[in-house]
Amino acid sequence: MASGPESEIKDVIDCLLETPEHITREYAETLVEYLEIQRIRVPRQAAWAKAIMREAILKQIAIDVREEMNFWGIELTMEDSARFDYMRMALGTIQPWLGRMEWEIFEAEKGSSFITTDSPVSFYNPACLPPAEAGFGLAGTIVLFPLSSSKILLLRHPECRSEEPLTLLDEPTMQSSTVALSFGTIWDDKVVRDTNRILAHLAHELFVADSEATLWQAEMEPG
Repeated sequence: MASGPESEIKDVIDCLLETPEHITREYAETLVEYLEIQRIRVPRQAAWAKAIMREAILKQIAIDVREEMNFWGIELTMEDSARFDYMRMALGTIQPWLGRMEWEIFEAEKGSSFITTDSPVSFYNPACLPPAEAGFGLAGTIVLFPLSSSKILLLRHPECRSEEPLTLLDEPTMQSSTVALSFGTIWDDKVVRDTNRILAHLAHELFVADSEATLWQAEMEPG
């Protein structure tokens, strides 16, 4: 599933880091595919998918049977096959949203750096604080994807400036898929630290940084 984008993504990331003005449509398409795969296959999403499927199955079981299960201590567990079923169902659903968003690369000021986590494609909405994650079809939801310790890619809906953060957007169509990439803005140390805290609280179990100080700062509650 990931062999195509993963074989090409290094050149795309290098372009975004070094010559973003030369991004091509083909590179953008590869990145969209890669971001979706990175989003749906990580442990955090796997755990979420299993929990959702488990709840859906339990709701189909008669109440008296559920009571019997609770009485005898019988638990319903989900195998890894449920995770793969989720990945197959989710594949292709995120790409249209990513394609209609505005893309911007931000750079950390000198002396600051971004962390990266075991959930590298993070969804954040100011009206839905971590560790909860809002849906990507809401106006205020942004996508955060660290490119390196010094640069991060941020994607956001154009409606974030005119709509409330939890406003549900219409399903995108292929005709509305367009990529507008901007770059050159430098974030000061406070913005970088606040972003790191968001990323850390949206991680599954692990985040890494280029210094111990950055790790300690990321563990603090988002401001």
